[in-house]
Amino acid sequence: MTAYFDGYAQKYGEVLNKSLKATGENQEYFARRRVEITGNLLAQRQATIARVVDFGCGLGTSAPHLAQHLQPKCIVGVDISREILKEAKFRNKLARVSFAHVEDFNGRADLVFCNGVFHHIAPAERRGALEVIRRILGNGGYLAFWENNPLNLGTRYIMSRCEFDRDAVVISPDEARVLLEANGFEIAQTRSAFFFPRLLAWMRGLEKSLASTLLGGQYLLLARPRERAPNTTA
Repeated sequence: MTAYFDGYAQKYGEVLNKSLKATGENQEYFARRRVEITGNLLAQRQATIARVVDFGCGLGTSAPHLAQHLQPKCIVGVDISREILKEAKFRNKLARVSFAHVEDFNGRADLVFCNGVFHHIAPAERRGALEVIRRILGNGGYLAFWENNPLNLGTRYIMSRCEFDRDAVVISPDEARVLLEANGFEIAQTRSAFFFPRLLAWMRGLEKSLASTLLGGQYLLLARPRERAPNTTA
């Protein structure tokens, strides 16, 4: 998987925007809206977010939006591709944003932001990825688990046009809930977004009322680690 995405370091954005063309929007639009939606939910919960880890950060497209809308003290983008990380560092010059290979990162965070990552992780390896996220969060904080929604026909079409999604193993909202709950998380809130393409932008005012249907192009599970029981000895 690492070598696979190394080959997209220079053209990742181009490939993604080409696949998104049918929506009338580009990756910046979706990156901004995901962060806005996440930030609004965290604000409703009066969450204090000082440290953010963007897990599977890719080119770091989310970083400036996380910085603007959440105002954390620091953001660290982590990824498995060192070539992708090199490009992300080149593109992001904000003082409070840094990048690290996931195997080299040992820090903690109040929020792990994760978008469109787990459909690229083999099902047998997802538990391990969630263990890494739990270590980053400890017994507190939030996981913003964003995924492409296979229940949405538009999403299926877009993914079929994206060359690095050809081998993706999609995860439905119910499957994601089971996965997270089985690996030490409790679901705090759920939302979906991106129901209408730009051609129907005048209907986007309805998206807030549709968010609970989990039928949008992407969905969000906002989750928290379940507190680990203390070790006891007889």
